[in-house]
Amino acid sequence: MGDDADGYSCPPWSATPDETIVSNPSGFSSCRKVIGILASNMNATVTERVCSLSNEWGKIIRAKIAYAYEGSPATALVTCWSTPGSGVGIFMKLDDCCGSDHGRPSPG
Repeated sequence: MGDDADGYSCPPWSATPDETIVSNPSGFSSCRKVIGILASNMNATVTERVCSLSNEWGKIIRAKIAYAYEGSPATALVTCWSTPGSGVGIFMKLDDCCGSDHGRPSPG
C-alpha cells in the first residue's frame, strides 16, 4: 500500500504481486475519465497508461501526464483507482518538475 506524509492510502506506483495487468481498458471508464479531465485541466497529455486489477484496490490506472511548467517540460505520475460502490480515488506525484517531488492527494 502506498502512503503519503498525511497518511492518505493509495495503491503504490509500481504494480504489486496481487495485480493483474489488463490490456483492454474498457471497464476502466471512471478512472479514464478522471485522468482525462485532470490532463485537460493541466493543458497536458497522457503519455503512458497501464491498467490493472487488484484484490485490495479494485481497478487501477497508473498514468504519466506530460505538461509544461514555466516553459519547461514536466511529468506527473497519476494513480487512479475505483472499487464498486466507493467512487474513485486519485493520487498525483510530480515526477519531473524543477527538482520537485511532491505528492498531491485528492479524495475521491
